[in-house]
Amino acid sequence: MRHGILAILIGSALVTSAAHADSGWRYAISSIKVFDLGTMGGKESVANDINDKGEIVGWANLADGAQHAFLWRNGAMEDITPFRETFSDARGINNFTSVVGYLNGMKDSGPHAFYWDSVSTVVRLDEAWTDPKDIPLCGSGAVAEAINDDGVIVGDRYGGCNPPGIYIARAARWASWSSPWQEISPLGHAPKSNHAEDINAAGAIVGWDHDSETLSGAIRWYGAGSAVPYPTVIAPASPVDESMFAFGNNASNGVVGSLTLRLSPGEYVTRAYYWNGSSAESSLLPSLIPAGASVAYELNKEAFSVGYSDDPRDRRAVVWHPHFGIQVLPLPPGAGTDTIFVNYQCQALAVNSRSATGLVQAVGFCNVGGKRHAMVWNISTYRYDVPSDSP
Repeated sequence: MRHGILAILIGSALVTSAAHADSGWRYAISSIKVFDLGTMGGKESVANDINDKGEIVGWANLADGAQHAFLWRNGAMEDITPFRETFSDARGINNFTSVVGYLNGMKDSGPHAFYWDSVSTVVRLDEAWTDPKDIPLCGSGAVAEAINDDGVIVGDRYGGCNPPGIYIARAARWASWSSPWQEISPLGHAPKSNHAEDINAAGAIVGWDHDSETLSGAIRWYGAGSAVPYPTVIAPASPVDESMFAFGNNASNGVVGSLTLRLSPGEYVTRAYYWNGSSAESSLLPSLIPAGASVAYELNKEAFSVGYSDDPRDRRAVVWHPHFGIQVLPLPPGAGTDTIFVNYQCQALAVNSRSATGLVQAVGFCNVGGKRHAMVWNISTYRYDVPSDSP
């Protein structure tokens, strides 16, 4: 019964965006090539984001095992936090090569959000916190997740106690790297915590909030907060209330993320979704297999979305588009041979805009020999005309 339910869901899963639904052409993929970005002398690396110039950020191990934030450009990986005894991760980059992320010193009690560019190098973002109940801080810190081309930064600010000993995350916005942090208003209630994951060119922010210790609801903030709507699913399947996350949004206010579906008592699956930003419902994205899990992490202005989907054996990086549905991204040499990490082979975490030559680039990681390696997939696309009377 479970497979029958999901087959119905998948059959009408992907909707076209308004920008492409009525056009006389379609996107298609001609080829995909994958490249291993390597590390900075250590064993592992992960690519978190890419800009339209093909510059990539993430983290990589040094020879001594330390994890440092990197910027990959001009064919080389650069350590942008070359401080001893520092743990760091670059999470976002804009088209002006401004980078944001977080770092921890060996003596720090929590993460610290940072901004980097070639002039300012590493600057810690404001983290000033006043506990509204005058409770002694359990700890403090922040994580910067994304930055748009206007230099607006979003992420999370940590501090306070509820109950004592547990961090409280608050979705944070910095108008610039030198501005004080601002808490993003929740949806008329006081969640236990909330998170900001991405910001688009217009300043719309997406993320989620927690009404309880474990349940979450996908949120978009644009002046005021609003909930991302659930998709319609076929009974007896149903969305698990407040178990929905928003990870990425594009210039057209499209949103992607994941939600949990309850298939039957005790049976659940995580599924990727897309929302066009204005309709009354979101829509499930296709999965490689009916019972497989999937998550969408980011989408570009041309409606290419990336993430992962389970196939019969592995977790595979994929790209979605309304014109062709779902496409598997290839494995690098050496991937797929490890049996310990067989269910976590590849994930695509970010995608840039389609270039004038038709190139779309996705980044993320694959497990090669049991170790994560940062990857970039070069997706060559083309457009073709469709007769006006075509379905």
